[in-house]
Amino acid sequence: MPPVGVVFAAAQTNQYEVSWALSEDDGSNDRDVDHYEVFSWILPGESGVQVADIAAGQSVYIDDPGQPPPQVLVMYEVSAVDAGGLASERVGLPISADIDGDGVADLEDVTVFVNVLLGLDVDPDHVAASDVNLCGAADGLDVQPFVGLLVP
Repeated sequence: MPPVGVVFAAAQTNQYEVSWALSEDDGSNDRDVDHYEVFSWILPGESGVQVADIAAGQSVYIDDPGQPPPQVLVMYEVSAVDAGGLASERVGLPISADIDGDGVADLEDVTVFVNVLLGLDVDPDHVAASDVNLCGAADGLDVQPFVGLLVP
């Protein structure tokens, strides 16, 4: 089983803390997790690159990818790997331009996004979704990544 609840956030300048809930197979049965593989994505344009192997029983990784340009996103995925080398699906936090949560990234999301940045929309779900670069705040630094997601 894959890990669940993968989250990541800026830990310090140029660092990201990636954490997850352990797989239900971590230490509990004959499909024991041997380790977790952490993958980093720089969006747009890069496919996932494995950046770490984390021992079973551990659920935190600190990455220091350096200062990415403001128009890119850093994203992480984690998979559980058993002793035989079989890896679970990768689990991560999806990054999307679907700010209003209707399942479609479209021009309606632009209105919601702009209203969040102007402080006119304070719906917590919209505010969280508008923090496209995952820096902890919906602000002007989210504009370029949002446009990149909306218009690939």
